[in-house]
Amino acid sequence: MLADERLSPTHLRLLDEIADHSKRIEVAAEVATHRLSTRQTEERAHKAAKTVKAKARDGGETTWMDEVSDWIGGVHKALGELKMVWHFFKSVLELLGRLIPGHERAPKKRFAARSASPRPELPAETEVHEQPAEPSPPA
Repeated sequence: MLADERLSPTHLRLLDEIADHSKRIEVAAEVATHRLSTRQTEERAHKAAKTVKAKARDGGETTWMDEVSDWIGGVHKALGELKMVWHFFKSVLELLGRLIPGHERAPKKRFAARSASPRPELPAETEVHEQPAEPSPPA
């Protein structure tokens, strides 16, 4: 199969993950007949390796180390999913913060917009006139 260029050396390295020799040959034949990519080969080899390990575990006694390893793997997977959810909500909050004016994360206007027209003068009614200071009462 290697000489026919149906399997590359990369495919063979991926198939080395499978401990059972007969199962490795079976998966290699499947990969060669369907001309699977290296990514698909990696997925199939990983799945086959897991089933071989599971069958070996079912046939024999499971140790507490296997159970702890499985439990840690489940915790690791759950934490990875929580991390993804956390980053999603964080990005949504960041987006909302940018959309709400006056929010601390809202973009600040760093420079005033310059207009082509000069600043309008205030009408006469609204002008502020200085009032003379009232004399203070004698003490």
